Amino acid sequence: MRKAVVGHMAGCVILLTARPAEAQLPGTCLDAEVGPWYPVEETRGRPDLQAPPPDTYGDSLIYSVPPRMRLTGHQASRPRSAYVVEIPDNSLQTPHSHRTWRVNGDSLVLSFSTGMAGVTVRSVRVDQGWTGTLRTGSDVSGMLRYAREIQLIPTDCESPPPTHASEDSRLPRGVELETGERLQLAILLPSTVRTQERRSGALTVLAQPIGRFVAADSLIVRVNSAGVVTQIELRYPYTFGVDDLIRSFETEFGGGERHSRLTGVSWYNRSTTVHVYPASVEGRRHRVMMIDPRQRRY
Repeated sequence: MRKAVVGHMAGCVILLTARPAEAQLPGTCLDAEVGPWYPVEETRGRPDLQAPPPDTYGDSLIYSVPPRMRLTGHQASRPRSAYVVEIPDNSLQTPHSHRTWRVNGDSLVLSFSTGMAGVTVRSVRVDQGWTGTLRTGSDVSGMLRYAREIQLIPTDCESPPPTHASEDSRLPRGVELETGERLQLAILLPSTVRTQERRSGALTVLAQPIGRFVAADSLIVRVNSAGVVTQIELRYPYTFGVDDLIRSFETEFGGGERHSRLTGVSWYNRSTTVHVYPASVEGRRHRVMMIDPRQRRY
């Protein structure tokens, strides 16, 4: 039976017609402990889709869960029956733009997704916490699924997280401008930065990069509806030594995921994706893209 619960936070009404269990959970912080992976389905597609356990290959981060999470009372955009999960800034992040929780009968259900892949947690209350199973999901037909046991332990939100955000691998997230401003992923675009709108909805920045990206001749950003920078793209002339740039990135940030010569190299951590795309033919330009996958919406 549903019970109407009305609360006010920052001018918003939250948790309307919530179940009693849901009414008790907003504001709760949970620490996650997980066990080893095990396969849960036979592959019904091509043999090359028989993936190894998720922690053994490049995009395994999309099958991770945050070591600390906070259940909020803010309704998710999809599904409407779910609420938003927040990851504290000082905790290790995950690269998911879609993070939700809901109560289904006696179960607490968590979802962390990029829109194409991710994990679902189904757990039941045990003592003061929750225990259950984390399962991978993907829109690739026939992909072998994996699962692992998970425990969710209520904790003091002000206590240090189990794994601090600083323990993630480091990648570039911003660009210094000759005008003294800085563009950075997940930060509001400075109001003093001069831009020109493009047909695509992106913005051309009318200022020259300095520092690491000084040789770029074009700088393009994308922002979300709140004005937060979600993507930064730098373009370089064909004559630019892009191989030297790739080698410098490999020296500073470690070996990236190499694609073909035409598609370049990519680096990933839990809050940043960096792609370097060499120009394939003369007359085109090399590109460097920095993306915060948590800011994407689908």
